[in-house]
Amino acid sequence: RNYPSTFVHVAKQLEEQGCNCFPNSFEINFLENKKFMHSQFSIKNTPHPQTFVLSSVSIHNNQVFNPNNKIEKMPFPLLWKGEHSSGSQDIELLKDETDLANLLETPDFKVKNPSLIFQEFFDIRRDLRVVVIGEEVVLCFWRINPRKNWAPTASKFGSTISFENLPTHLYPKFIKEMSNLDLAMGGFDVIFEDDDPEK
Repeated sequence: RNYPSTFVHVAKQLEEQGCNCFPNSFEINFLENKKFMHSQFSIKNTPHPQTFVLSSVSIHNNQVFNPNNKIEKMPFPLLWKGEHSSGSQDIELLKDETDLANLLETPDFKVKNPSLIFQEFFDIRRDLRVVVIGEEVVLCFWRINPRKNWAPTASKFGSTISFENLPTHLYPKFIKEMSNLDLAMGGFDVIFEDDDPEK
């Protein structure tokens, strides 16, 4: 279920033997583990969409998900994201409570998803992939959804890539955020309200 933990374990074993791993065991935790990633974003005050990480099964967790609990009322539309997903797999747009109920009632859904990650929805048509190593942005490009309706920006959904009109003035901010997260390297996606890099 949590396959990145295997990579973390191997990296830690190597590090205990004096090896340098790239990425290191801490950085691997960010790869395909959205629960860990969003917890770090909150701890380090990294800008990110409002995110609800709840439990679907544990009776000992004070954030057990109950769609009838008004305290946990979340604003629709929402995105659901699988905890260990990548490449825009396990991502769904939930327009209302009916969509949410249908998702939760999918056979074995709660077994496969003990953690539920719901995220504020932004109706955008592009995002910016940024790769930082050390104190340098080594790669940056737009992923653009050419359709009128929202869809994930992964290429398998028909998105295109563009290296034009990059917001290079934001590169220092990207490097600062990476350092703030104690990461020496990493890739992340940046979204802008109304697809405007000035917002």
